[in-house]
This record gives sequence, C-alpha cells and structure tokens, in this order.
Amino acid sequence: MREITLAIQYMPYPHTGDAIQKTLEKVIYEWELQDKVFFCMTGNAANMKKCFNQITLLRRLSCTAHTIQLVVGKGLLIAEVLIACAKRLINFFTSPKQNKRLLDAQIKNSEENPEEENDLHAVFYRAITDIETRWSSTFIAWERLIILKPYIDIVITSLDASKDRNAKDDAKRLKKINLTSNE
Repeated sequence: MREITLAIQYMPYPHTGDAIQKTLEKVIYEWELQDKVFFCMTGNAANMKKCFNQITLLRRLSCTAHTIQLVVGKGLLIAEVLIACAKRLINFFTSPKQNKRLLDAQIKNSEENPEEENDLHAVFYRAITDIETRWSSTFIAWERLIILKPYIDIVITSLDASKDRNAKDDAKRLKKINLTSNE
C-alpha cells in the first residue's frame, strides 16, 4: 500500500458529494488511475458517502479512527456539564495574563518547596485545550488540569488577597469556574 499526494487544488463551496465526485474523478483520469485504484478511505461525512456511492470504479472504506472518535465523542455527552466546566477553566488560562499567573504560582511553589529547590529540571505546565478531531486530546487536557489544580487554587488565593480590583474580579470569576475536588 502506498500513499502519495496527487493534487492540491481549490474546490469551490459547497463541498457536496457531487462536487467532490467530479473533482476526484478528474484527478483519477488525469493520472490514469481508473484501473489502478480500487478503494478509498474517507471520514463518515454524508458528502463523502454520497460521492463514493456515485463513483462506480472506487469502493469507499470508512475510516475506523474517525468512527471511534465519533463514538467517544457521543459517549462523552453524559458528562457534558463537567466537560463545559473544564473547558471554561482551560479557556480562562489561555489568555497570556492568566497563563503567566499560573506559571508564577508554579515557580513560587517550586522555590518554597525544599525538595525541588535544587531541581534544575523543574517542569512548569500550561493549560492545554482539547482538539475535537485529535484522539485523546480531551483526556490529555483534563489530565493536565488535574496536575494544575493545586496551582489554580494558589492563583485564586493570590488574586483574592490582591488589592487590585481587576485581580479580585478575576478571583471571583475563577472561583465560579474552578472544579471542585469531586470533579
């Protein structure tokens, strides 16, 4: 089995099954592949299904990875509220100002922690946003959130103790979206 890019070209919107079919057939005939290519693997979008139902010389194979990703996504629907809370918290720390506060909390904690004081390989973490189409990115984002939880609590305490009105507002907002120990 081989993989090679045969064409990169503009395809006007809308990307219907018919439009994809015409473009794909044109490429196949330009490269004289009509007797050499028998299968094509695609995602599960309706336009791709329609396209390959209409191309008689190719048989469509559904991408198992895409199918599993869809199943996992649907399985997570029962945890929709928790997912929304985690995403709000992650999004809070994607701004440079809040990310710096989170980093500062980690640095300060490492300086105050005698076991890690001489550790030249101290690692400081950022919040990670999940990517809908990437396998396990939700798990990785949540795992990182669990690692950051104690530092998020430090950020809240620090902001709450500040005399700056904006910092107090951030503390209030962060308290509202912070995950509890049960979540």
